[in-house]
Amino acid sequence: MQEDFIHYLWKFKKLSGIPLTTTDGVDLVIQSLGSHNFESGPDFFNARLKIGNQQWAGNVEMHVKASDWFLHGHDDDPAYDNVILHVVWQHDAEISTRDGIKIPVLEVSRFVPENLVMSYRKLFAHKNNQFINCEQDLPHLNEFKLNLWLEKLFINRLQQKSARIRHYLKQSNNDWEAAFFQLLARSFGTKTNADAFEQLAQSIDQATVRKLARDSFQLESALLGQSGLLDEKKEDRYYELCVKEYAFAKAKYQIQPSLTPMKFFRLRPANFPTVRISQLAMLYHRKPMLFAEVLLAVTKEDIYDLFEVKASKYWMITMFLIRRLMTSLKD
Repeated sequence: MQEDFIHYLWKFKKLSGIPLTTTDGVDLVIQSLGSHNFESGPDFFNARLKIGNQQWAGNVEMHVKASDWFLHGHDDDPAYDNVILHVVWQHDAEISTRDGIKIPVLEVSRFVPENLVMSYRKLFAHKNNQFINCEQDLPHLNEFKLNLWLEKLFINRLQQKSARIRHYLKQSNNDWEAAFFQLLARSFGTKTNADAFEQLAQSIDQATVRKLARDSFQLESALLGQSGLLDEKKEDRYYELCVKEYAFAKAKYQIQPSLTPMKFFRLRPANFPTVRISQLAMLYHRKPMLFAEVLLAVTKEDIYDLFEVKASKYWMITMFLIRRLMTSLKD
C-alpha cells in the first residue's frame, strides 16, 4: 500500500456517498476536500468537515500507518497544528497536536471496496518489460473511442493555451513580445514555480526588459530583485552587487516587486529559480526581440539554437559546487 492511493481516494471522491466514521465511532461528513498540497506541510489545505455535530475547517494529513506521524516528525512541527483529520490505511497509534489535542482519525481501509484495492495493485504492479502501467489494458479499448478521447484532450489543451495567450495579450495591449515573455517565463518556472515566474514577468513591462537587457547583469539583478530573492542579507560579493543594481533599477524604472514567493523545495539545482532567472536574463540579453526571432525561424533546429542558453558564470560555478557537495555526501 502506498500513500498515493489514499490521496487518490480522497482527491477523486472515492469516499463520497459512504457513511464514514472516525476510529472513535463518530460520524464524519466530507463537505470540502480542500486543495492538494504538493510541497512541504499537510497533504490537503483548507478542507471542511463535519465530525459529529461540529463543523471543522483546516488541513488534512495522510499516511499509510498512523504511527508515520511520529516517524515523519509531525508531532514537533508547527505546520501541522491546524490538522483536523488524520487519514490513514492502518490505525496503529493515537496522535495529537503539539498542544496535546487528539486528532480524529479516518481509517479508510474499513470503507474501501476490495475490488478497488485489487485494481489499484494491478495497475501499479511493477513489471520489468512493461512500458506503462496500463499497457496490458490498451489493446482492449475501443479504437474509435480512444481516438475520440485523444482528440478531445488535444482540443482542450489547445483551448487552454489559447485562452492564456489571449489573457496575456489583453494585459499587454496586444504586445506580442510582452505576451511571449510572460508565457516563456511561466515555462522557465517549471511546474513548481510557474505561477511565481508568471507574476514576475507581469511585474516588469517589456520596454523596461528591453532596456535592462542591454546588460545581462542588470536584467538578472532586476529579475532576482523583483522575485524577492534579494531580500535577505548575505555576505556574498555577487549578491551585494545584485542588491545595489536592483535598487538603482527599481528607482529608475519605478517597478514594484512580485508578491508570489519562489520555491526551492524538492527541486534539483538546475531548476532552482535563481538559475532559471539567470538563464532567462541571458536569453533576453542575447535576443531582446525574441518573439520576432522565433517567427523568423524556419526549422526546428533554428528554434533549438535560439534557446541554447546557459546561466551566468556565477550560477554555473554555484551549481557545479552544489553537485560536487551532493556527490560527496552520497559517497
